[in-house]
Amino acid sequence: MKSDETAASAYIYDRETTSADNADERIAVCRDYAARMGWNVAGQWVDRGDNAVSARRMQWVGMLAAMDFETPGRQPVCLVASWDRIARDASLRAEFRQMVSKINGVCVSVADRVPESDVIPSAVHRG
Repeated sequence: MKSDETAASAYIYDRETTSADNADERIAVCRDYAARMGWNVAGQWVDRGDNAVSARRMQWVGMLAAMDFETPGRQPVCLVASWDRIARDASLRAEFRQMVSKINGVCVSVADRVPESDVIPSAVHRG
């Protein structure tokens, strides 16, 4: 396992699109996954209601800012329970994932796993 100084940092993201939707269980799944991977959890961000389905999400933007400020030597990871937690629409999801990539981060889905075509820096893998 990597030391705290070099372990990846997980930035957990979710969205609640309706009042009946509750992200608590999905966030717990992400926290458990991060612990198993030896990643530090930097925090969690949840967009709710109309903000959860818009192209500009307040919590997503806040998470990106925190990831961009990440301590050197740590790989920022946007961790979601499944890809649809970012967006159900594949092209919109790709745009959001590109935002993370532009700040040298990577997105990881607990349920769906990262496709082989995505390159994941070695810092993200359990060491």
